[in-house]
Amino acid sequence: SDGDEIERVPSAVTLGSGSTSPLTLASAYATVASGGTHCTPSPVLSITTSDKKTLPLSKNQCKKVLEPDVANGVTKILKAVLTNGTGSGNELDGGRPAAGKTGTAGNATKAGGTNETWFAGYTPQLATVVWVGTPDDPGQAVRLKDVQIGDKLYAGEIFGSTIAAPIWKEIMDRASAGMPIQDFSDPGAKVEAGDFVSIPDVSGMTMADATDALRAAEFRPVIGDETNSGIPQGRAVFTEPGSRALRGSEVVIRPSTGFVPPPPKVRAPPPPAVKPPPPAVKPPPPAVKPPPPAVKPPPPAVKPPPPAVTPPPTARASLPVCARGVPRPCIKVTRGPGGG
Repeated sequence: SDGDEIERVPSAVTLGSGSTSPLTLASAYATVASGGTHCTPSPVLSITTSDKKTLPLSKNQCKKVLEPDVANGVTKILKAVLTNGTGSGNELDGGRPAAGKTGTAGNATKAGGTNETWFAGYTPQLATVVWVGTPDDPGQAVRLKDVQIGDKLYAGEIFGSTIAAPIWKEIMDRASAGMPIQDFSDPGAKVEAGDFVSIPDVSGMTMADATDALRAAEFRPVIGDETNSGIPQGRAVFTEPGSRALRGSEVVIRPSTGFVPPPPKVRAPPPPAVKPPPPAVKPPPPAVKPPPPAVKPPPPAVKPPPPAVTPPPTARASLPVCARGVPRPCIKVTRGPGGG
């Protein structure tokens, strides 16, 4: 933060043990957002005199400090911080692509705890850094825990995602309103997968020639253990890895013993075990005889006809015997032969 160059040791670079200011850090992240071009930051947008004349400002001093492919590779990693990392939940409105990084530093007490927290993030157009820490703490003894801001209590330990990241989101959403939504460029395969190059074939070469061939291809040759081979003793048989490797990586050369051991004697396979005869097939059970058909019930008995109706006695007996003066009808009496 005092303008001195950051100490070039791993702890200062990767863990952030060097001091810096939010403006300097925002400028660094803006360099990555631009694709590798760094411009000296200036807080002055314009200068106007008392008589309303605008004074010219010096042009921004910009220079390329990163290959665009490298910057895009860094961005691809930092995009995941917001989508699936420590800054998740602070994605920008409208699905606007952004990248960023949380940061948390511990205090110097035996009890431990945090006392400096950050969130640095950017879009293709803007970069913003938010710092939440302890400015009046020269001994780094203050612990950021259970912090009250206005009406809100941030319970527990304070990290970069606790207060700094939500503030960053609010600033970026407002500052980006009305700007077109732009995305970052993807890095090339060389950055994503590494600078893989082909390993030269050194089989049959002397160790000196094989070593020179690998150095010419920008590898670091190492002579490994001997391996059995029909190639003359002391010459290269193969390399490990065999076909491709990262440029500048270590490649092992395996020299030959010049000896090919005879193949091991193959023992005759033991005779196959006698397979037991298959179990006798059990005859299937006799077919079940179907049950006899159900006995058809006899037809219902014929109902006898009703008894004949005896006609009523004729009315003959009640008629009078025909005689002179008797009205008809009457019964005429006939006498048979020999009748008296």
